[in-house]
Amino acid sequence: MGLRGSADAASYAAYKVFQQGYLEGLRLWLGQRAPEVRVLDVRPGFVDTAMAKGHGLFRVAPPAKAARQIARAIENRDAVVYVTRRWRAIALGAAAGPAVAARPDGVEHGDVGPTAGPRPPLGRPSNSSR
Repeated sequence: MGLRGSADAASYAAYKVFQQGYLEGLRLWLGQRAPEVRVLDVRPGFVDTAMAKGHGLFRVAPPAKAARQIARAIENRDAVVYVTRRWRAIALGAAAGPAVAARPDGVEHGDVGPTAGPRPPLGRPSNSSR
């Protein structure tokens, strides 16, 4: 969740996309007006917190490990940090893949009607647009 649109948590996914765009815009705006101010976009995976309890999550990071990685990102003056590094690989892979990868039948969530069905990968034109 928070990496792509989600039928299970559409508003959460939308908020996360908004947050990433807002922080990027704020970073660029401050870069022109107050370059000494830094903005760090923290993109946590699953961290062992009360919020994550009972969801059957795997590979949950201990809070101390997450804190160390965030502190390191602050020291390095990074713009974005994925907590943990494993989550970075998952997040970048999900962002690069087509939206249809979330469904084994290739149908995007919410597709209905006569045009519903498998879609071409993002960035490639469909046959109807050629």
